[in-house]
Amino acid sequence: MLESRDFKSLKHPHWLNDKVINAYLDTLTLENNTEANTGNFCFNISTYMPLLWERDQFDDWMFKKVAFSQMKWIFLPIHVSNNHWILLVADVPNMEVSILDSKLGNHVMYVDMWRRYMAVRYSHTNELGGFWEYGGLCSAPQNDSSSCGAFVLLNALALTRGISPSQLTQRHAVEMRKFVYHKLKQNALC
Repeated sequence: MLESRDFKSLKHPHWLNDKVINAYLDTLTLENNTEANTGNFCFNISTYMPLLWERDQFDDWMFKKVAFSQMKWIFLPIHVSNNHWILLVADVPNMEVSILDSKLGNHVMYVDMWRRYMAVRYSHTNELGGFWEYGGLCSAPQNDSSSCGAFVLLNALALTRGISPSQLTQRHAVEMRKFVYHKLKQNALC
């Protein structure tokens, strides 16, 4: 349940917190995974998963009841060093995994962690075995110190709409905060 302080994190220039990021990506997933949207299904893995990976725990959260092979996109937001958000994106049909970082850093270690996780998951589910290639998706750059979370959400939305994240701008990230605020408020009232 989102609290008022969570909604306040959506006001520019605050940093978005994990509750807002998880809530919006879960909302995006629910909206995308309708029968009318066949072929573009997505799944969000919580921001807590990388914390397990950092503790060398790759056999938790197998999501055995989720058919990853039916997804187009799998999103995993990652809070790097407790001060920057990036988005790991798995393009399932192409078996590619990309890191979208609005500060354009190099986070290949998370691609390796994804590969390890998927190998362990395959041993439990017999689904999506094989090698995940490094994908070519990239984020547009942020030009402030607080928009990384907004870019994570914006990049996920863009991909589900068939838009290349590299075409987005800082202005889009600022507007995304307002969009997410209204979307989450609307869902809280339902």
